[in-house]
Amino acid sequence: MHVQITEHGLKHTPWHQWRKHFVLLLSLGSSVSDDARPIIDLFKFISEVFGPENKLTSIFGTRLAVAKQVRMSREELSTLYSKLKLSAHLADQDYQRNQQLLEQCYELGKKLAI
Repeated sequence: MHVQITEHGLKHTPWHQWRKHFVLLLSLGSSVSDDARPIIDLFKFISEVFGPENKLTSIFGTRLAVAKQVRMSREELSTLYSKLKLSAHLADQDYQRNQQLLEQCYELGKKLAI
């Protein structure tokens, strides 16, 4: 990457243009999806700097506090949430969301493999 100082700020120029599909997988402990925005914006900037034909796909889950939580059953989530003092109704909601998240990752993987 060549970085040049100009009157208007820094100009980043890659040594060669890339044509890549970047995938950003984020696991947020927060319940607020907007907390992912700064890192997504950063990766979007990076992928654009390396070439206008690059693509960025961001997939993220929220309220993920422990390892392998995204793969937990409803019952396991319910037990975990009681230990974390979270409302039990969130376990059902998050189980469905986690299943959708896993499906989204699976489908993206199939698409990128082609």
